[in-house]
Amino acid sequence: MPKMVNLYFPRYNLMRIFLISCLVFLVLLSCSSERIIVNKFPNYIEIQKGDSVCISWEFLNAKFVRVSGYDYDFNPSDSLWLKPFSSLRLDVVAYGGGNQQITQSAYILVNSKENQSVEPKKTIQRGPRFVEDIFSYKNTQKTNFYSGFSDAPISNVSRLKILRLSEDTNFDSLSVDFVLLDENGNFCYEVSKHSSDIKLQIEQKCAGKFSSTEYLNLAKSFKIDERIDVHFIIDYSVLNDIPQIKQDIVESIKFLDIGDRVSLNFFGVRVANVIPLERSDKFLWDLEAFEFPRSNELSSVFYSLCSLIDNLDGETNTKVVLITNRMDNSSINYTLEDVISKAKSKKITINCITFGNEVSPYVYKYLSSKTGGNFYHFPWKLGEIGKSLVEVILSSKYYFGAKIKFSKKELKCKDLDIKASVSFGNISFSDEYSFPIQDRTFYTNYQAVSLFEHSDTTIKDVFLPTIDNLANLLITHRNLTLELIGTASIGESYSDPVKLSLERALAVQKRLVSKGVYPSQIRTKGIGISKPIYPNEDDETSSLFNRRVEIRWLLPEILPFTIVVDTVSSEEQAERKVEFWEKLGYKSYYDRLFSRNQMMYKVVLWGYRTYEEAERDAVRVSRKFKKNAIVE
Repeated sequence: MPKMVNLYFPRYNLMRIFLISCLVFLVLLSCSSERIIVNKFPNYIEIQKGDSVCISWEFLNAKFVRVSGYDYDFNPSDSLWLKPFSSLRLDVVAYGGGNQQITQSAYILVNSKENQSVEPKKTIQRGPRFVEDIFSYKNTQKTNFYSGFSDAPISNVSRLKILRLSEDTNFDSLSVDFVLLDENGNFCYEVSKHSSDIKLQIEQKCAGKFSSTEYLNLAKSFKIDERIDVHFIIDYSVLNDIPQIKQDIVESIKFLDIGDRVSLNFFGVRVANVIPLERSDKFLWDLEAFEFPRSNELSSVFYSLCSLIDNLDGETNTKVVLITNRMDNSSINYTLEDVISKAKSKKITINCITFGNEVSPYVYKYLSSKTGGNFYHFPWKLGEIGKSLVEVILSSKYYFGAKIKFSKKELKCKDLDIKASVSFGNISFSDEYSFPIQDRTFYTNYQAVSLFEHSDTTIKDVFLPTIDNLANLLITHRNLTLELIGTASIGESYSDPVKLSLERALAVQKRLVSKGVYPSQIRTKGIGISKPIYPNEDDETSSLFNRRVEIRWLLPEILPFTIVVDTVSSEEQAERKVEFWEKLGYKSYYDRLFSRNQMMYKVVLWGYRTYEEAERDAVRVSRKFKKNAIVE
């Protein structure tokens, strides 16, 4: 009888191998498992002391669950009742096939009786509007600004924001002020109830030369400054550009207490107190009835701040809020260092809010940092100025604070970089802040004493106090000499702009000499349209500022002499040139130069005490870089 043959596997051995392979595959398939999925789990629960809590969970594709502190297994969908007397963390581990496991942690915060009895803040009444409970104000729109309050738990926190740093009086510690905000900018103040469970870490770095870390507990309560004095000082130019600034101030003042006081000041070449320091509710009434003036003036930022600070007693918790879109261009004999020194001597905080592309943010950030204030700069988003005002007010009164050890004498770096972090379990947030250690010197682009009408050389009355102040300075210090530099607007180029600009300088010289200044103390020159502040004269303000008389002190102490090393056709090229010279160790900047009906940019080296010192460096630069370096 013939042997039977398998039609699929004619050979018996091959069929045997195939069957064994199938069996192994089925065994492996049965051993494999789907990924464990967390369908339900409470990561954060808050209860009152003495209450019970149910921890329930559901893990898909798990075989069993184990809980820290228990020696038996739970089901993948199960629960556990607890009655903790202190805050704790509960670790729950789900196990699946193929050695799979996943861990989830439940954080249970237990409120003490002391925390339960905290009374809400008293009603705050202010002027025509009021907020019955400041902590009940909750912002509902997403923002990065500190905008309101929330009693939500730490699970609602979305960021830590450092508000400011300030040196203590004896310079051996730094105060770090910060808030914990939700996504709508609300201060989650209730987290202070669980300060013992929240870790605060502050790291210091000093240009790679120094590093230290301090581990602290979050303060048991956030700080409340019961009474503050707020002095707004606003550049007249702001009133021309931001018509809504009045309403922005109104909205921010509503967050003050009735015991807080406010004043309003405007400045151009001089500062004017338009609403004296008074209770916040009365200030609101007076502000709403006040019409903001309009004026085209120079901006004596440093002089105006010094004048304001001189009239403050410094005995209260005093906050100055500066709002400007210009650099200082008319303080003459007042400097940034004078402002900082006066403010620190009276423990006055200066908060700077700046906007526009004419502002150098570094100068105002330095001013705020050195006086313990907040700093904001908005190149174009002017609608956010109101939000920054609210943040200044809120952060001046309600915030967390921490102190870290700090030795200024031991630090040799330019800036101290601070990183603050808070953590609770596996939740962590951080923010960074750079604090200036070394004192800085910033180049002042120009200082002017007068602006002029089109094709005119007459000095307006508004500028006479500045010129007379300059005269008194020159009379008191007969060793002082200066140069008056007249300019013309591009719209005056059809006439003889150099002659016109010189006549403007001579008009200022005549006024100074009439007050008793020696003619030998003054040099004059006209440069026509070669140095416009605004190359595009698209309105009267820009044309007005191009028609001015500047001063240049000829004193070794202020490093008046410069060297022109490059002239380029674009601002980008000028920036690269400045970077090149600064890498070589020179102080450098670039300036606009209007020549042959087109805008050019001259790159300048500065910081020379005498003409001879600048001339020696100019010769070296010319030889080494094959340039025609010119001393000015």
